[in-house]
Amino acid sequence: MQSCWFAHILIREGMRHLKHKTVSPLVFIDGVIASKRSRGDDDKIEEVRAKCKATGKPVPPDLTYKERCSEIRLRNEEEIKKYKTAFDADDLAIVPQGVPVPLNGTKKDCEDMDDLYSFHSVPMGKLWAEVLSEDGYLNDMCPICGSLKATTFDHYLPQSKYQLFAVHPLNLIPSCTLCNGHKLKNVFDANHQRLYWNAYLDNDTNEQYLFCDISEENGMPKVSFRIEQGNLPDRYFEIVKNTFDGLKMAQNYSDSSGREINNLKNRCCKYYRKNPGKGLDACLQTISDTLPDEDVNDWAIVLDKALIVNDIFKRFVITALRKEHGIIV
Repeated sequence: MQSCWFAHILIREGMRHLKHKTVSPLVFIDGVIASKRSRGDDDKIEEVRAKCKATGKPVPPDLTYKERCSEIRLRNEEEIKKYKTAFDADDLAIVPQGVPVPLNGTKKDCEDMDDLYSFHSVPMGKLWAEVLSEDGYLNDMCPICGSLKATTFDHYLPQSKYQLFAVHPLNLIPSCTLCNGHKLKNVFDANHQRLYWNAYLDNDTNEQYLFCDISEENGMPKVSFRIEQGNLPDRYFEIVKNTFDGLKMAQNYSDSSGREINNLKNRCCKYYRKNPGKGLDACLQTISDTLPDEDVNDWAIVLDKALIVNDIFKRFVITALRKEHGIIV
């Protein structure tokens, strides 16, 4: 039986689909509001109310922070429902900006709703774990680039313009800080179509679009990534290209490639040291045969497959065997 000690298990993927399984947006937003602590003049407002009730005086109309948010949510219930309608039609450009039905004025309402968002809150933590889990397993890699952990939420419709949806669950997509930081606030093109990958709306493909080229620099493999349309539909590739270019994913993958190159080199060296009689070419082929055929746009798998058949990488392994292990091939 062939040993599989060198098997390389990857949970990193390129742009991937997430199943959105949360409760209704209105219920989720209510839960976020309920989880918030008192703030500002809330204690003073409550104190004045208590005194008024005790003395029979009229209670002032001032609302606490959570009451204001709940009232804004109630006034804008139909606007919030429009997000789901737009989401189902993949037409997010129709979603209204700001807070369309005001309570205390647009600026104040926007500030109140904007302040509801905190990645480290309990409702956000539950949402993060829910949408990143499948079949009971958590894959916490960024669903956009697949190279870094998702340590924040990307507001697909930017928080700075769409404050009413600052904690709308369909607008919160797990993301790494790099992808989140590179994404522009303008998410629509001139035809009002989405520019970027939406992990809840866009689906994975078995058609490879990500490729890796290997060159040599100072005796070491140097990698660069590119995309090709192939048989992908125009609209699908347009979203992939906008995301790949706009979020600077080629640079992200190149910056992350060093550890992957060394991991593959170490696996090759270790297997050859255990099986020197097979010859290096046969050892490399054996490892090549174990590389997964699925996840064709997983940057690490694409990189490994490009490296394992490349003469530059082969020379890199030969050099490592000599310098690190004293083995002449």
